[in-house]
Amino acid sequence: MNIKKLPVIISFAITLILLFGGWHMYHSYALQSPLTERINSLDGVIRAEATVEPDTVHITLQLAPDASLRHIMQAIRSEGASHIKDRELVVRIDHPPAPLLEEWWQSVLFDIAEAMETKNYSAIPDILEQKKSKFDELEATAEIDDQYVYIRLVHKDQAKFVMLPRIPPQLAGWSNA
Repeated sequence: MNIKKLPVIISFAITLILLFGGWHMYHSYALQSPLTERINSLDGVIRAEATVEPDTVHITLQLAPDASLRHIMQAIRSEGASHIKDRELVVRIDHPPAPLLEEWWQSVLFDIAEAMETKNYSAIPDILEQKKSKFDELEATAEIDDQYVYIRLVHKDQAKFVMLPRIPPQLAGWSNA
């Protein structure tokens, strides 16, 4: 039996292109696009991008200054549940640099970290209120759910959003230590 190499190679290449092309189209149009469209339709979301991987879903958000990050995250978890399933949800908030807000956040970070470490979450709004008196026209709000503490800082047209996990990652110990 004499098999010609060229037709076999061409058939193999076409099969690979169809299989991987079909997988890519399914991945793009059936998973990522609907999730991105749902997130983009939420109040307060200016722009969102979602990337669905086998173990994780990466979402990049650009938010309006008056957005409620807690409500957005709640909507992502509920409306995107069919796409997220048991994957880890990784959210990154993309906002333009705001040097004044960054400087203020650094000045309050130690107090916030202490409240987070001691699980004294009810002190966070008080800390924000006390510290914002040093900064004119600053709006600082805190919200909480079962996974995160959400902090929103707004000064004029600039905004900074922070998501602080309520359960920090634990360091693992070694058995031979």
